[in-house]
Amino acid sequence: MAKKKNHSGLELILLLNSTLRQLNNKLAREIETEQNDITVEQLSLLIALLNKEGISQQDLGEYVDKDRPSITRLLDNMEKNSLVVRVTFEMDRRVRLIYLTKKGKELQTRLFKTAETTVKRAIKNVNTELLSNFVSVAEMI
Repeated sequence: MAKKKNHSGLELILLLNSTLRQLNNKLAREIETEQNDITVEQLSLLIALLNKEGISQQDLGEYVDKDRPSITRLLDNMEKNSLVVRVTFEMDRRVRLIYLTKKGKELQTRLFKTAETTVKRAIKNVNTELLSNFVSVAEMI
């Protein structure tokens, strides 16, 4: 029986980072194959807006773990491509709420399916119990 290796915290971080980068690269290739003018980073905002439409720009940045300049740049590009609109909040004119346009919602639906398919393909050989354990651990962190 093979001895299980204990991984250091740093090794775990590197492994998770590598795994995420590989999944992002696969997803970027799938999105490019479908000839969409959107990046994986922008897709993360579309996915976040799936259940959080009307969220403030600041809260959206916190939700997807992006700093203010990055969120502004991503939303600027998405607004130029008519995927989102930013609406000034009546109660506080400094706050801008993010909403998907019709085009953004259509793209969101299509790309969400692409993302789901890509992830399912990537984990198809992973034991469901191991995957469930991984998700449990990830949610605790």
